[in-house]
Amino acid sequence: MQYPEFLPLETPPKTYPLGAFDVEGDAGDKGFQGAAAYTEKGQFWSTDPAKLIEYMGSREYRKTRFYSHNLGYDMGVLLPYLKMPWHVYLINGDLYRGYIHHQEHRDIRVHDSASLLYWLSISQLGKTMGFPKWETPPSLRDDDTKVPSWTCEKHGREFCVECYCSRDAEIAFRAVDMFQSQVNDLGGELKNTLASTAMDLFRRSFMKRAYKVPFQYRNDYCRGAYYGGRVEPFVLGKVEKVTCYDFTSLYPSVMFDYEYPDPDFLHGPITDTSLDLIMEKEGVSDVTVYVPKMPYPPLPFRGATKLYFPTGQWRGHYAHVELRHALECGCKIKDVHTSVYSDKSCRPFTEFIPALFDLRLDLKAKNDPRQVVVKILMNSLYGKFGQRMGAGLADLLSGEQYIRQGTPKGLIPLIIDNTDYYIRAIDIPDQPAYINVPWAAYIAAYARIVLHQAMLQAAPDLYYVDTDSLYVKGWLPTSDRLGDLKVEHQDVGLEIYGPKLYRLTEKDGSVVTKAKGVPRAYQKAFLETGKATYVKPLRFLEAVKRKMAPSVWVTITKERHAQVDKRRYGKAPAGDVAYQSSRPLSVKEIDRVKELPLDEYLRQVNRASLQDARLVPHDVVFKFWDYVHGTFRRVRNKHGLLVPWSAAQADDIAVTLGFQSSDDLMDAIQEQVHLDERVKALA
Repeated sequence: MQYPEFLPLETPPKTYPLGAFDVEGDAGDKGFQGAAAYTEKGQFWSTDPAKLIEYMGSREYRKTRFYSHNLGYDMGVLLPYLKMPWHVYLINGDLYRGYIHHQEHRDIRVHDSASLLYWLSISQLGKTMGFPKWETPPSLRDDDTKVPSWTCEKHGREFCVECYCSRDAEIAFRAVDMFQSQVNDLGGELKNTLASTAMDLFRRSFMKRAYKVPFQYRNDYCRGAYYGGRVEPFVLGKVEKVTCYDFTSLYPSVMFDYEYPDPDFLHGPITDTSLDLIMEKEGVSDVTVYVPKMPYPPLPFRGATKLYFPTGQWRGHYAHVELRHALECGCKIKDVHTSVYSDKSCRPFTEFIPALFDLRLDLKAKNDPRQVVVKILMNSLYGKFGQRMGAGLADLLSGEQYIRQGTPKGLIPLIIDNTDYYIRAIDIPDQPAYINVPWAAYIAAYARIVLHQAMLQAAPDLYYVDTDSLYVKGWLPTSDRLGDLKVEHQDVGLEIYGPKLYRLTEKDGSVVTKAKGVPRAYQKAFLETGKATYVKPLRFLEAVKRKMAPSVWVTITKERHAQVDKRRYGKAPAGDVAYQSSRPLSVKEIDRVKELPLDEYLRQVNRASLQDARLVPHDVVFKFWDYVHGTFRRVRNKHGLLVPWSAAQADDIAVTLGFQSSDDLMDAIQEQVHLDERVKALA
């Protein structure tokens, strides 16, 4: 049986005919107000949705990919008017592509340009390309916000809806066309998502060898060590004369600078492991760690809903490189329970990162908007290695499709314009070849280590960190090289309200706000008053929860929680200091631990860790192991005598599970039996 491999792509990349469309209106009282389409062959406008479908479905555009910048909204408006079959797909509740079956053997392919272009807004894209977006006409707005007046050249009309919609479609077209052109120039092919396009480019132009695919049970084991970025406010309140430093492409820099476990030489999970293995080999281990009291602990801890960096003792999965860094910081590894490791390391990104980084610098120096494309491609590759099976993938069925498929169970109902629809999760049975969680875990770990080293250098005047940036008082070394720090804001006033909640006041009095999840126009009020009220359209899954139609505008009131539970915040120091300092939480203080008595919590963690460390699937263990007699099952040979399973009979199963031989499989089965006994004892 051939070992599955992650291979370079050798077929020539395709170039697709492109178009864009934009729909005005909503799925509520306004209904369909009009739509524009734009291609290199011309543009189209109509207030009749049937004419839009007829135009996009014409023979002239039979192979064209039509992009909408926020496909979920535009399709939410269009769906009630579609009289023909259609099929759309969602990722994490957002529509990202679909088909409208206009005629027999002819589909209109629709795609989302927002997810392809890093969720940059039409306004941001237009500004980048020197083709600004018009202000939204009052007739299309759902609030009373006053906007600057403008008059179109084509009709001489103030706030012309046709020209406004056509401009949005043209910006989307120009952006996707620029994106595809740059990807093709680099040797890649346009895919459905940004991450998929980055992966295609890597495999076609920069991947120089094949790699064995980590088996799913190894990827599942290593996923426990795949943590997110570090976001922590170390003070709450107001600080003056702060400098904000940002790493130049932090994640791409660690992809280039460091070594990664070679998947061709992976072993485990093994129980016969030790600290020496962590020190000498790259991999992931399930360990019990002890982090003494210190201002800035190095190791992440996954709470029920948040990522913490606490002190104390707990058990978890960590990349070996992060454990070695923790030891350098004074932490201790109390026990090593299981490990996945590689005998060799590799550096798979030595050509991809410098090629894109140097190209981006060159384009940026020329003020070429394509530098944005290169930047987002460079930053979007690593997450693809850690993608979950299915990754929130679903499709939307009409009531007719639902009945035709036998009314399957477990679907989420959705009502649009008094019509029933159903959201169905899509299961992907086979692991894609690009899934390599050890690499994803290592990239994220290296990035946290680099940030932590800068934090220690900035201490004690360190106020806030967010993934790849630091807010400090004082000087840190800077340069324009890949992975080095650069100054984003200098000598500014900083008001910190919580994670991803802050306000910067520049020397000239201008204000920069950050309030995750709140529209930019309302962030200032939200930070100052703790409350913001605004209107927004419902996404598909939001519509399900509210039992409403998607693309309907609703009033949202968002309040800021007074309590910040990332750290323990105390009173402001004496003097003129107008902020609260903090200390890290201990693992016992974290909400996740408070839900259960500590002994019970640790027992459940140990049991879960043992279950995660499964070496061999249940059905394989049962096939080979005789639980009654406590030994391997025996079979009758041609003479009718009971004999143990032969190596030849187990070879295929061993290769399928990633073991080198049937002997290794037999050893793993014995280890798994012992692990199962420990799980039962903790149950």
